[in-house]
Amino acid sequence: MNKFLVIFTLLLSCFYSSAQKRELQKLYNNGKFDLVIQKCVSSAALKDGDPEVNLIVGRSYADKKKFEEAIPYLESVNSNESINKEMKTWVLVYLGKCYFTIDKMAKANEAIKNALLIKGSRAATKLAQRNAVLFQTSDFYKDWKMKKSMHFRFHFQNLNSTTNWEEYIAKQEVLYQRLNSFFEDEPTKKIDIYIWADKYEAYREMKRSLSFSNADLCIINVDSCGNTNNELCQLFVNRIIHPKKKSMLINNGLSVYFNQRDKNLFYFARKSIPKNRFYVQELWEEPTRYERNLSNPVGGALIDFLINKGGKTKLKEFLKDQTIEHAKEIYPDFNQWMKTFEAMLMR
Repeated sequence: MNKFLVIFTLLLSCFYSSAQKRELQKLYNNGKFDLVIQKCVSSAALKDGDPEVNLIVGRSYADKKKFEEAIPYLESVNSNESINKEMKTWVLVYLGKCYFTIDKMAKANEAIKNALLIKGSRAATKLAQRNAVLFQTSDFYKDWKMKKSMHFRFHFQNLNSTTNWEEYIAKQEVLYQRLNSFFEDEPTKKIDIYIWADKYEAYREMKRSLSFSNADLCIINVDSCGNTNNELCQLFVNRIIHPKKKSMLINNGLSVYFNQRDKNLFYFARKSIPKNRFYVQELWEEPTRYERNLSNPVGGALIDFLINKGGKTKLKEFLKDQTIEHAKEIYPDFNQWMKTFEAMLMR
């Protein structure tokens, strides 16, 4: 009887374990990463090194953008020689991204290279191919000129296409310090900035138009005349704030504020606004009704105004949803403030 009882207990345990894993997978597929981690923290399967459980926990941490926390779980799976090719591909893809975000480029590239060789999962292989492009470490870039500074690696397709690159690099360091101080964020790797001399070649290689940034990988791509300042600002906003809704007025205004906050932002805004008819909230909701670049000076002055009125903490909360409706929730005196702001602009 004892023998049959042991077998029954083992079968029951296996069934329960499979049911747990199905539940975890369902939670993961629904984006409930915190709940996946919470359920697994004290589980016996995690402590015993179960590869399926460790993989789903590692992926949950990575999808929450907690890349360093994900690595031990993913490496536990990677070191397990009994896992199948599909699981091996997935763990290598995730390890590649995690290592890239903490500036361990050799490990990142090795993981992606091996994932592409295994081809154990069509979806994972496709993601590996995408990451190989996003990492921008292929032979395509071997002839580019690289200049390093304290917080950046600048990659020039043609160094001569950027006039006074020393001054350009110095300005980015100043902007970095301002953004770092405001958002209280220190990226885990140097920020890679790719400066393209040929924007059409950039499109063929990257499959999208310049300029753009990747907050997870800390990579910016611009053309030699592009607005690196705006992309660097957006990189910090996306890393820290994760905005659900953006507006041109606020987005562009942030870039202007951080780049020119030592200047009289209201002076430049006053010089730019129309003399006959102008409403801030109309520009906010329908920027195309006015001159194309009007959001820049007015937005810069507005960000300055909101910080002076409500402080940095409230501005950060507002940036999560940059709509007028949300502004009214964050700032109880918003309507009166807008009347004051418009009056200041029209002086």
